[in-house]
Parts: sequence; structure tokens; C-alpha cells
Amino acid sequence: MLFLKHNLNAPAIGALQSEFSDLEKDIDDFILQMNRAIEHSNSFITQMDS
Repeated sequence: MLFLKHNLNAPAIGALQSEFSDLEKDIDDFILQMNRAIEHSNSFITQMDS
């Protein structure tokens, strides 16, 4: 019974690790996009002040 439990959990853990990697990449991409948007906003504000 214990073997079956662990044997069934292994694919689930593998799937979660894959999902986590995908999620981590998506978060990194989102942060990069946010930083670019902030840079553009700051540039726009600087131009308005001039």
C-alpha cells in the first residue's frame, strides 16, 4: 500500500515541478514587462516636467 501511495505521488510531484517552472518563468516575464512599463512611465513624466 505504501509503495502504491509513493508510486502515485511521484508523477504528481513531477507535474507540480513542471508547473512551478512554468509559473516561475511567467512571473519573471511579468516582472520584466512591469519594469519596462515603469521605465516608460518615468521617461514620460520626465518629459512632461521639461
